Amino acid sequence: MLRKETSSLSSLSEEIYKLILLGESKVKELTKDETHEMRLLGYANNNHITSLPVHPSINEPINNFIFDPSSYGQFIGGTPNGHSPGFIDDMQLAGSCFKLYPPSIRFVDRKPILDFNSNSYKIFNLHVHSKQLDKYAT
Repeated sequence: MLRKETSSLSSLSEEIYKLILLGESKVKELTKDETHEMRLLGYANNNHITSLPVHPSINEPINNFIFDPSSYGQFIGGTPNGHSPGFIDDMQLAGSCFKLYPPSIRFVDRKPILDFNSNSYKIFNLHVHSKQLDKYAT
């Protein structure tokens, strides 16, 4: 049997894929907004994201991977709204963990790694709010 997190990730992926197959104009109509990855994630969520591993203190990573719903990207690069790198939004689940466990993030081959309790976790879906994507291109 699949772990809950793996099942949620598969279900979320299937929901996003179904949206993509509908086409951009239909997605705009459904979401009432521009078509981009955060809108797709938000619309397709159906509580799948809350099951994904966002911090090792909350739930077990999947194959040493943790998911960035936005907190890691905001911490690493700030936001386009004027928040500088190091920004923490403690209203977000991962952000609330950052208050308890300040993140130690490093890059290996331009890929983000969270070091926590003597373990290393790869961060997937690094959500770069600052839009300075050249710093993170692989």
